[in-house]
Amino acid sequence: MKIVIPIAAFIFSLAGFVSVSAQQSAPPPPPAPANEYSPKVWKEYVFADDNVRFRFPIEPIKAETVSGMAKYPAHAFTNRKGMFIMLQLSVVTFPNDANLETGEVLKGAEQSGLDRIKDLAPKIIKDEEITVDGHAGKFLLIETNDGQVLRLKFFSVKNRLYNAVAIVEKGKRHGFNWENDFEVPAMAFLDSIHVN
Repeated sequence: MKIVIPIAAFIFSLAGFVSVSAQQSAPPPPPAPANEYSPKVWKEYVFADDNVRFRFPIEPIKAETVSGMAKYPAHAFTNRKGMFIMLQLSVVTFPNDANLETGEVLKGAEQSGLDRIKDLAPKIIKDEEITVDGHAGKFLLIETNDGQVLRLKFFSVKNRLYNAVAIVEKGKRHGFNWENDFEVPAMAFLDSIHVN
């Protein structure tokens, strides 16, 4: 009996050592995918002052700014820098008596946006007329000579101009939903934008 107990104790302690060693040498599990990859887990955010709601992977960072020569007040909503996809919505508020719901305003907004990136030789892949909650707008898919893919959606409601963009690097394959240059997360943001 005296011999059996020490042998059993030795085998038990050896098994525990092997188990602990295996646990310590096993690689840690991969981190959970960033929320940007998974639009199904995004939350909806509502900003009543700007009459807008949209889905976003994180709580948006809101910044107050101005737009144009007349310095109209504007709000910009963005995700954090360093993510693989840059998402931004800007809302510019013009004087109360302004009516921006004309084709000329949309043409001007499109041209202004293209002028801002003209040094990147923007190539328009898709240019479509759209509606957002019954308001006329535009959708653009653009590739630039520095390897970026931009998806833009802009529209106006009364005296407000809404301009949204999703930017990714062309051809990257990481995480998931990377097909077609991360079209799924980009369009999940752009298509979630609604006004009341």
